Amino acid sequence: MAKKESKSTQAATDPGKRQVVTLELPTFKTDGYVGRRIDMRLSTREAIACRRLFDGLRKDHATLADGSHIDRQPDVIRWVLNRIYYELHGDADPFSIIK
Repeated sequence: MAKKESKSTQAATDPGKRQVVTLELPTFKTDGYVGRRIDMRLSTREAIACRRLFDGLRKDHATLADGSHIDRQPDVIRWVLNRIYYELHGDADPFSIIK
């Protein structure tokens, strides 16, 4: 029996097709340390996902919370994390949240 292509595989072969991804993310409020630096090496899958999102954000002329354009791949992570923050806390001042 032949393996059936998933929707993701089909979309990946069509470079002009835009996709919207919806994720359910587990979050939990803790009083733990809030680190502000991430230094990591991406797997091939992670790098491809980051590049796809980078290209999509650039095509949409997306900006970060401070108004700057998405110009580098690390900006993708910032954009995603800003979206998560906004979903959780809206426009609340971060210093009012971590106490």
